[in-house]
Amino acid sequence: MPRKPLIDQLHREDSWRLFRILAEFVEGFEALAEIDVPLVSVFGSARFGGATPPTPWATAPDTPEEVVGGPEGGILKGMRVVLATSNPGKVRELKAGLEPLGWTLLSLADFLLRMPKEEGSTFLENALLKAAYAARATGLPALADDSGLEVFALGGEPGVYSARYGGRETDRERNVYLLERMRHLKGEERRARFVAVLVLAYPDGHAEAYEGSVEGVILEAPRGEGGFGYDPLFFIPEAGKTFAEMSLEEKARYSHRGRALQALLKAYEKGPPPREISRLE
Repeated sequence: MPRKPLIDQLHREDSWRLFRILAEFVEGFEALAEIDVPLVSVFGSARFGGATPPTPWATAPDTPEEVVGGPEGGILKGMRVVLATSNPGKVRELKAGLEPLGWTLLSLADFLLRMPKEEGSTFLENALLKAAYAARATGLPALADDSGLEVFALGGEPGVYSARYGGRETDRERNVYLLERMRHLKGEERRARFVAVLVLAYPDGHAEAYEGSVEGVILEAPRGEGGFGYDPLFFIPEAGKTFAEMSLEEKARYSHRGRALQALLKAYEKGPPPREISRLE
């Protein structure tokens, strides 16, 4: 069955809101902000100033090139890809997970970018927003992650607000706040899941989305010294550990981000997936 185009996964009202958010940040979008059309592409090269962005197949200096399938639709080992996140924990996990592809991974620290606020209502919206913006701004493929914790008994909280839950500023403060919100919950009521959505966006308008999730239990007190975010509280029964007690390799096997990365690697194992390029017409 053909894959559903990424843009079709967004509701019309969500896609239009996302377009309006992007319009505030991307040069050349201002004139489009009042056009009453749904989002079709937020990073295509056909409109937006008329310039064709640098080829996504460009490689870093002194990086050996190995094209598999050709630049018209193949994987270029050494292809430069921007990781559109400033979270050092995510950067570590993404770099480890993407190593088999042989891409040259760049961080936001390599560019002077002011990333847009994450104002989407879903993980897909936020991931697309970040990846599309970074791809347009740098002229390179960009990979963005949006992820979070969903506690079933709290109606899915903190969800897309995981990184700013309750207005708390640090991981420790957010963990304490979550435990306070769950102090009356016991046993099965403490079930939760982590969700991650990865979006790989290209400057020519092509985008791909990969999702992973894992269920577990929120402990009543933190365990472990590793990881980040809610890792010390999230217990995986089948592993008998929290994410914070796992090595990077163990976490990659069980985690939501690890599973999303595996989906991306599988999509590329026999060459790149079909390209779906959309533009504003």
